[in-house]
Amino acid sequence: LTSEGEYMDIDLKEKVDPVEALNSLNDNMVEGLEITGFKYLPDDAEKCMSAVTAASYIVTYKDSKDDACYIDNISDLKLKFFDEAHSINIIKKTKKGERELDLKPLIYRFNLTIEDKVPVYDFLLSSGSTDNIKPELVVKAFHEFIGLPEFDDLSLDIKRVDMFTGQPDNFISLGEIGDEH
Repeated sequence: LTSEGEYMDIDLKEKVDPVEALNSLNDNMVEGLEITGFKYLPDDAEKCMSAVTAASYIVTYKDSKDDACYIDNISDLKLKFFDEAHSINIIKKTKKGERELDLKPLIYRFNLTIEDKVPVYDFLLSSGSTDNIKPELVVKAFHEFIGLPEFDDLSLDIKRVDMFTGQPDNFISLGEIGDEH
């Protein structure tokens, strides 16, 4: 799992110069991570993680020999699985056990393209404290629909592109909230 869309809240005792703050954070950041922006939020702003309602992902297969890469009509099957389906019922495992869940209203975007004979999924999924849908859950349900026997979560490369707040008809990237600095 990699990510381009991570956010964090920092409570400051006093206002600091945004450029200095950004430089100071990056000077002390773990190798391989970089802070790319710094914004002041209104005092009444919700904490970023509690505001999250959706997340976007790009999902591919680590190995181009994965069984899904050999299904010629995978795009047609995606149409039947998602675009034409009224519901996508699964059993979701939770900390409290298992529950039946309809994935369809929690998948806001499901695009599938083929790049170098490998399926590439572009998802916008419900995220946050209530209905947090992981992309591997959607791919697993799709695999079951198309009749692929086994599914290994570790066979996927998952990149979170961004996180959003708001409602399905009006999502806003967390990066668009606050005063840019």
